[in-house]
Amino acid sequence: MLDDTGNYEALGVAEYLIDQGLAVTLVTRLPALAPSMDISMRVEPALRRLRQGEFVLITRGRLYAIGKDSCEIGYLEGGPRQTVSAETVVLVTYNEAQNRIFRELGGGTRAKKDFALKVVGDANSPRDLLIAIREGHMAGRFIDI
Repeated sequence: MLDDTGNYEALGVAEYLIDQGLAVTLVTRLPALAPSMDISMRVEPALRRLRQGEFVLITRGRLYAIGKDSCEIGYLEGGPRQTVSAETVVLVTYNEAQNRIFRELGGGTRAKKDFALKVVGDANSPRDLLIAIREGHMAGRFIDI
């Protein structure tokens, strides 16, 4: 598993896989596991749960290659690379805004429309769920009925 974001997604997936009895090697370029969550003190309890299974954490790591049954990993600072067995590889990377419908409806242009458009959530730009919920709520408050 590669965690490039340092948030809850990788922890949740890793915990699910460990609960299913699978071995998990988590590689992150970050200096710690899920540093974005460390403020809420959720990482240590999650690590305790993960360590109940076959769990390996590689910080400041890099995924160099994905093969049929293995991955080649190393460290950002260099040094020897190693091959680890991998039947499945989970990539937790940054999201990309999905605003095609907004554009198809004429959003982002100065063309006259018979309706108002407001782009919210990850269609605006990728971020967390709480911000998306707030933006949707605020957009809904200004709908003329």
